[in-house]
Amino acid sequence: MTAPRRNIAALTAVQVFRFAAALAVSVLLARGLGVDTFGRYATIATIAHLLGAVANLGIHQLLPRTLAREAPGEHARWTRTALRATTLGGLCATVALMIWAMSRGPDWVAPALMAGLGLAAMSLVNVYMAVFEGLRRMQLQLVGVAAGRTVVIAGTAGVLAIGGGLVSVYAVQLAAWLVTLALFHRAATTVLQPGSGARPLRPLLTSALPFAGFVLFAAVQERVDIVIIDAFHGAHAVGLYRAATIFLISVPVSARIVATAAYPALAQVHARGQTITPSLDRLLRLALATGLAFAVGGVVTGPQLLADVMGPEYAAAGPLMMLGACMLPPTFARITLDLGLVATDRERPRSVGMIGVAVANVVLNLAVVPVFGAPGALVTTLLCVILVFGAHFHWLPAMFVSAIVGGLGGA
Repeated sequence: MTAPRRNIAALTAVQVFRFAAALAVSVLLARGLGVDTFGRYATIATIAHLLGAVANLGIHQLLPRTLAREAPGEHARWTRTALRATTLGGLCATVALMIWAMSRGPDWVAPALMAGLGLAAMSLVNVYMAVFEGLRRMQLQLVGVAAGRTVVIAGTAGVLAIGGGLVSVYAVQLAAWLVTLALFHRAATTVLQPGSGARPLRPLLTSALPFAGFVLFAAVQERVDIVIIDAFHGAHAVGLYRAATIFLISVPVSARIVATAAYPALAQVHARGQTITPSLDRLLRLALATGLAFAVGGVVTGPQLLADVMGPEYAAAGPLMMLGACMLPPTFARITLDLGLVATDRERPRSVGMIGVAVANVVLNLAVVPVFGAPGALVTTLLCVILVFGAHFHWLPAMFVSAIVGGLGGA
């Protein structure tokens, strides 16, 4: 097997394992905690995710492209700087999460502390994953991911079996991320050349800043509606909404697998002055076809799937899943077109545009959710996904227009 195929196979295995583990844990929590407590869990996780997106500033998205283009002797220095910046950001996010939890009440503080520490550990894990992707050594992720996800599945099942609450659930997740982090650190020492020192922090943050818009957009697009639903309709509504969107958030993993595997190679092709248009065309066709297949499956099986997997108390979320499935084709296409933008160093206009869409998303949710609840949140998200997909026609260079049209026509 060639090195690119090994990388794709390893990346596929890692992403599928992470997807399966996240889905299994979500099902365990939904069934074990009940709708209301599951809603509280989702709210804390959402706030943590949003704060983490702001604190990380897109560093783990910049790193694969940087390492793919830098000399091997510089890889360790870039990695050290990224780890230091991410540690600082994670700690700041944890403090902010604690302040938010104290405003909600004493029983929110301990779960939020565990969630914040887990967020900080996960952020460091993401840095190492970016290093392995940039060096095209994705197979080094396998052991750490498998061990960590096994811990989280077994630990979650165990604490729920003995009646543990949210603090125990988040403590298990923290332990799982620490296991993965330790194994990733050990694996990284085998591929990073020994050396001392680190890159200056400011250039790294300056280079990563254009990625922050995308990271913030993704976090807002996938998460902020939960915060607004919680504010106006309570934990029960959040529990149903989260159950309906678990699958919708998870299934684009297939598009991300392909995009992440292709990213370093396409960045190098562009750096040599060659076009990536043919590759983008093929990837877009595949993304649209896959997204459409998942959308049809979600519409046809949504209500029965939720009742069978999550439990009968979640049957009311079935129509929400059917509505949300409509956003999968443009989401898959957007992930692929993002690849074209970043690989060709055009992340800045995308970042600015996506910040605008994120703001629009919040404003629309605040206007719609108080009246229409969760269905209104899904419609708002769908409109924003379509808007971003259309905006790529403006952000991409003219040479990619034929690729986009060809992908739409052939899917």
